[in-house]
Amino acid sequence: MNKNLLQRILMPEAKDRDYSELFMRSEVVECNAFGKSLNILRERYFNTWMNVFAAKKWFHYAELSNLYLCLDVSGTYCIEVIGSNRNMAYNRIDERLFFKEYVDQNCPVSISIQNPADYDAVYFILRDQKDQPCDIKSMGWYTDSKPKKKNCLAIVTCTYKREDYIRNTINLFKDYMDSNIELQDRMHLFVVDNGQTLEGCLKNQYTNIYSNINAGGAGGFGRGLIEVCKSDKEYTRCLFMDDDVEIIPESFYRTLVLADYLKDSYQDALINGAMFDIYHKIIFYENLAVQNGIWCNPYHGEGNLSFYDEILRVNEISDEVYYRDYPKVDGGWFYCSFPVNKSYINKLPMPFFIRGDDVEYGYRNHGKVFIQLNGICIWHAPFYYRVNKITDTYYMFRNMFIVNTLYTKGFKQKFKALYCEKFHYAIETYDYVSVRLLIKAIEDILKGSRIFNENPVEIMHLLQEMAKEPEDCVSDPYELYAIRDKRFEWSKLRCVLNRILPVCYKWMPCLKCIIKRNKMNTAPEWFPPEDAFLLHKQVKVYNLLKHTSITRKFDFHKERTLTREFRKKIKELEDRYDILEEDYSSNFARLTSYDFWRDYLSLD
Repeated sequence: MNKNLLQRILMPEAKDRDYSELFMRSEVVECNAFGKSLNILRERYFNTWMNVFAAKKWFHYAELSNLYLCLDVSGTYCIEVIGSNRNMAYNRIDERLFFKEYVDQNCPVSISIQNPADYDAVYFILRDQKDQPCDIKSMGWYTDSKPKKKNCLAIVTCTYKREDYIRNTINLFKDYMDSNIELQDRMHLFVVDNGQTLEGCLKNQYTNIYSNINAGGAGGFGRGLIEVCKSDKEYTRCLFMDDDVEIIPESFYRTLVLADYLKDSYQDALINGAMFDIYHKIIFYENLAVQNGIWCNPYHGEGNLSFYDEILRVNEISDEVYYRDYPKVDGGWFYCSFPVNKSYINKLPMPFFIRGDDVEYGYRNHGKVFIQLNGICIWHAPFYYRVNKITDTYYMFRNMFIVNTLYTKGFKQKFKALYCEKFHYAIETYDYVSVRLLIKAIEDILKGSRIFNENPVEIMHLLQEMAKEPEDCVSDPYELYAIRDKRFEWSKLRCVLNRILPVCYKWMPCLKCIIKRNKMNTAPEWFPPEDAFLLHKQVKVYNLLKHTSITRKFDFHKERTLTREFRKKIKELEDRYDILEEDYSSNFARLTSYDFWRDYLSLD
């Protein structure tokens, strides 16, 4: 009977040496085997992120009947297959499903896995003699079920002056397609160049490049989706992927084949990838985001996925989370695939430029399932110290007001507290630039949908002028080490003051001028603690990524002026909330239509 490949077993290459535990773990043991006593064996464990088979999840979402482990391995070796289930009492319960020794084996082997759907994960161990290693040609998880559909995958990435990353992705994709002939008519890469800096020679038979205005990630992905829909080829799945990532192209195949086997009830499911730390490649960050206040947090916390139990943890997500009204979930556009057809040319993203475009799209698809599978992933730089104030304040609070107004019940009663919390933190840490950006965000919210009639490039230029601050380069590494390792630990008396002073400052702001000293304190720039500012009129904050510092200075007059302005704008926002809600709702179809985006991106 013919068998179809679901998941290749990937072996680490030389370049993967630093994170080979994501592919395979190996040990050397001494035991009786192959008719010899105390044989020295090399064990290879494939209970890893790249190679474990998430059986229960596969059989839940996909139309599968049987599962096989197929091996093209020559020589003398032993195979043991294990089924694992998470268990709160025992952490994990493993069961041996198969064990057999093969001596001088020259033919491929197919092992039928019994009752695979009963196990969260199935993996195998390959043992051979250390002094007579077997020859591994190929290994993989297969099924005898036929796919329900033959999907075509459009991979969309947009870039802004990150030529090295995107050039590497294009070349990697070309090499992968050259070596996988059967996929050449089923995948295509669409690159949207917001910076208009990519060379035309990068285009090839597997990749198209489109020059675009800098309309941010939303504009880049929107343009990419337009080109997918206008293509002569009928694509059935679209994948949005960040540009500044590293990827193993096998993720594309696994996304495609999972979509091929989806049950009828899950044909509209989205397929997410996981995000790993590009600098510490075994560290997992996110594979699903869940609503939290105005923004969202990872569903699963950070984890070291060189550990098998951690893989099982992040693979487990109950379907219940996709159907509840609050908190909603979404899949980040660092790697998110969804079904597509020609009609999606009028189901484009909201023109948010950056921040919240993927959240809106996730909430728009509320009630659909977001599937995550081990082995589908990218490596991305961490966000701390990288997300600038324009993104984290202006675009965050402008766009997420619109998103939550459209999709979150009761947001009218919640938004003021969330915006005041942001304002209070920025004021108390002398971050007057962020305060101005927050006020600008509210001003643009008050414009309603008309804000999207303005030129996004001009808006960005204005914000960049507003966000300019005098930075000093820090050349002394020990100065940076001191900030990195600084612990904000206080005496009992200071802890009492840390609780009392904010209350006093709130009711009698003029006390700040009396109590605060003209001394300099230091803190990291990435969310410095308010306590570091309570008694000091100057605080030098350090960006440990850029090796720069900015001295923030207390300015009572500026604080009171900004406070009055913020209160006035937030009151106006309260008064006009219902009008704005109606405006966003009634203009939603227009803002996500091809006609709007054609003019917005100046395509004609």
